Amino acid sequence: MAIDRPALRPGDTVHFDGEDHQVVGLAGTSVRLRSGSGTEQIILAGHLMASPGFAVIDADPMPAVEPFGLLDAVADDVLAAAKQWERHLVEVETGLPPAAAPGTAARPEYDPALHSLAARQRAKAAELGVTSRTIESRRARYLAQGLWGLVDQRAVRAWEATGRADARLVDALREVIDAETDISTGTRSRLMRRAVKRVEELHGVGEVPLPGRSTFYALMDRLTTGKHTFGSAVTRRQTANRPAGMFTPTFAARPGEQVQIDSTPIDVMVLLDDGLPVRADMTIAVDVATRTVCAAVLRPVGTKAVDAALLLAKMLVPEPMRPGWANALRLSASRMPHARLLDVDARMREAAARPVIVPDQIVIDHGRVFVSETFDRACNRLGISVQPARKDTPTDKGVVEATHKSIKTLFAQHVAGYTGANPTLRGRNLAAEWTIDELQDLLDEWLIVGWQHRPHDALRDPHQPRRMLTPNEKYSALVAVAGYLPLTLSSDDYLELLPVEWRQINDYGIRIDNRTYDCPALGRWRREHSGVTARRGLWEVHYDPYDVSQVFIRTQDGWITVPWTYLPMVSAPFADFTWRHARRLAGRGATETETARILDELLTRAEHGPDKASARIAARTRAAQAGHRPPAPGPHTCRCPTGRAHRTGRRHHLVRGLRRRRRSRKMDMNPASDDITPDDPPTTKEGWRRFVDYQPEAPATLTTKQLLALDQRQRVAHDEARREYHAELPLVNTPTIRQVLGTGRLLVQLNRRQISARRGLILSGASGTGKTTALTLLGRTHERAVRRRHPDSRHRLPVAYVTVPPAATAKMLAVEFARFYGLEFSARANMPDIVNAVCATAANTGVELVLVDEIHNLNLTTRAGAEVSDQLKYFAERLPATFVYAGIDVEAEGLFTGVRGRQIAGRFTLIASTPFAYGTSEQRAAWRALISTLETALRLHQHTPGTLVGLDEYLYRRTSGMIGSLSQLIRGAAILAIEDGTEQITRDLLDLVPVDYAAERATRPDQPRQRTRERAKTPAASA
Repeated sequence: MAIDRPALRPGDTVHFDGEDHQVVGLAGTSVRLRSGSGTEQIILAGHLMASPGFAVIDADPMPAVEPFGLLDAVADDVLAAAKQWERHLVEVETGLPPAAAPGTAARPEYDPALHSLAARQRAKAAELGVTSRTIESRRARYLAQGLWGLVDQRAVRAWEATGRADARLVDALREVIDAETDISTGTRSRLMRRAVKRVEELHGVGEVPLPGRSTFYALMDRLTTGKHTFGSAVTRRQTANRPAGMFTPTFAARPGEQVQIDSTPIDVMVLLDDGLPVRADMTIAVDVATRTVCAAVLRPVGTKAVDAALLLAKMLVPEPMRPGWANALRLSASRMPHARLLDVDARMREAAARPVIVPDQIVIDHGRVFVSETFDRACNRLGISVQPARKDTPTDKGVVEATHKSIKTLFAQHVAGYTGANPTLRGRNLAAEWTIDELQDLLDEWLIVGWQHRPHDALRDPHQPRRMLTPNEKYSALVAVAGYLPLTLSSDDYLELLPVEWRQINDYGIRIDNRTYDCPALGRWRREHSGVTARRGLWEVHYDPYDVSQVFIRTQDGWITVPWTYLPMVSAPFADFTWRHARRLAGRGATETETARILDELLTRAEHGPDKASARIAARTRAAQAGHRPPAPGPHTCRCPTGRAHRTGRRHHLVRGLRRRRRSRKMDMNPASDDITPDDPPTTKEGWRRFVDYQPEAPATLTTKQLLALDQRQRVAHDEARREYHAELPLVNTPTIRQVLGTGRLLVQLNRRQISARRGLILSGASGTGKTTALTLLGRTHERAVRRRHPDSRHRLPVAYVTVPPAATAKMLAVEFARFYGLEFSARANMPDIVNAVCATAANTGVELVLVDEIHNLNLTTRAGAEVSDQLKYFAERLPATFVYAGIDVEAEGLFTGVRGRQIAGRFTLIASTPFAYGTSEQRAAWRALISTLETALRLHQHTPGTLVGLDEYLYRRTSGMIGSLSQLIRGAAILAIEDGTEQITRDLLDLVPVDYAAERATRPDQPRQRTRERAKTPAASA
């Protein structure tokens, strides 16, 4: 039905800017207006019509656009009734129903040329059995609102969560629910009791009607939705503390613009130097722009203060390479501007691939565990702004909060001694395996290889939004854009951040904790007043608690590096806790020389000594040396007249050759574990490796004389070996397998340099046609080829094999991938955590081929199936691998339908796994060749070669050309022949072997043959 749209014409009166105006002229998009006082003005038509309060006086209102979104939510029967009314009203208005064919004549009673609108309305009312007033009101609503005006409003009435409950009860219940935020979690009955008491306090007993118990419970459930009133108290408080405003992401345009610092338990039990197991806290500093973890410091839970100076020092100096680290972790091997950084600081030559970021602003919370006066002074001295977050507002530093969670998921849960996030997730017999310094060393290495080189979802290339950048790549990009190069902390600045002791310089030097430090440069300062009257003339001595083999003294001429006098007796630097342990071993009253000798024995004995406590202390020392090495002092560090450096360069080579992480076998961070359980399925990495490594050996075929020479035990063992051999008869290289192997190898080569849109392979066919056999054989062949190319890489896992579970969801599929790699997650783990862990593990183990079986369990017509398909596509984008699917008749199950199906069809090659045919002479020859190959593999002493080939037609009729059915039939007959002692396969024996229902149904025998198995009494059997 056509509706005349209002128009603006000269002479119309419009309301604009609070008064009426007359339109006196139109020119293009300009309108000339004249007010009542005679003032004229020219205004753009768009500005005029968009101004508040604009209206054309005495004109029909603009027709409203139908709310199409609301119409989509209307029930089908209600919408059909509204459309039926629309047909009647259009006929009343125009004389013809909607979409009438050209030339259609109006019915006489509705012809506008013969009857007025009122007459037509009366005729329609008589036709429908309603009043004229009903037709008139519906026509008016239709003209004003369109089809929406004809919808029965009872069917679209807004749902009220509180139903018919009294508003006073609802208000009281909301008040009681809010009061539950900060108290312990209770039950619904307690909440109902408190709500009733509150209503009676406010309005009196019996004044407010109360619903029944079930209705009351339903009302409470609706009002507490999303508030966790009856769930975790922690989650409830966090939800209530959520800001009312919108979430605003934290942006930073250059490295160091904002760095966030926070502490949280890492959920790992660690050992103190006295062997006491405690939990560890982790303090990290995260750069917002690049998501780089600038520094991470571990400490025991319960420590009142953390070495904040150490945290700041680790942020501002290059991370040195450690013994045993791969060269790929070097800064020079990364994408960061190594040459430019090397020009700024020579220490970058031996630095690891972690950027040094000097922060402009540091965001901290109000915890006092790491905020100290030393930290504040150091930040002020270095020009770093310290910005405290608002109290109880973790969203002010959401980046570091999310990074904590990621580190726990990607690192902590794989460490031996992992406690879980809460006691309900904790396992039995939990024991600490790592000292805190060993764990610190392990964390430092993981941050380089597992974090800085891992793509981050928040770091996207603006020109390629689907590509995620690593923190190192983002740092390189921002350095190039912002022109930013860090001025790293100098040696002198680093010394300022070290702990301080005040000592007198005596004739023998200075003494700290029964250690004597001396060098010729102290000559002029011995027995002298330092000039610091507040410290009674003592001298300021700085020391590194992780390397007390030397100290640093501030003088008027600068810093003096003073070595320990007994350092030549010790083969390596040592930490303060190592020194204390050596003193305990030496005993009370031992001299410094005796302690030095014990210390040297402790460090050189390392982990090989019988004393486990000593081994632990030695390991901690070496880990601390690698993890907390300060920058090498510059040439001006030592002021000795001799010009000697006093071992300032020793720290670069003293830890050479040490074996790191002796306990690493107790961790499950390495997916290539050697502990393989015999019953592991191939959908786990252990079972898959066992499948790839398995090489069946065919038992020897013995003559009758040799058989008779065997005693009973030997004969039983021989027969058992042959039964096991025939139970898993070697694979046959069928045409389908040859096609799968050739196509699969080609696709792997083609995808090797592809960044996205990699090509894949789908193997489809009926059950029993050898799809899984071809799929797994492709994986075994590829993995063995990779092993030949990389014989020394025992941790490489180039093939992953998973199956799609029935009624699969996206999370179930992700868990299947995680189960293959041996990754364990709690039931509350979310999808991104699982997917990221799987992708990181697969990439680190060099995955090249991903095999997904049972793909027919994927149904794209359901929401869950679509999500699983999207998850598979996401894995294919994230993993640098070729994906191969196998399933039953997938092309007929809708895998290639819809948008997702068309995308799959555009990227995957389909290979049909069909049964063998038996129509032509060539097909019969291929069938006989298959039977001959299987017959050649038999190990039966009395079997005549060619017997099975002569039964080719019978075998085809029994199996319908299914290779799976044929294999089952021949293997079963071979085992029966061994058990019977006949040692040969006959047709009668084959009749006793059942095959699958599909093959039996295809044969459709008129009368099933019933046979009774009779054991032949032969000399071989009696033997």
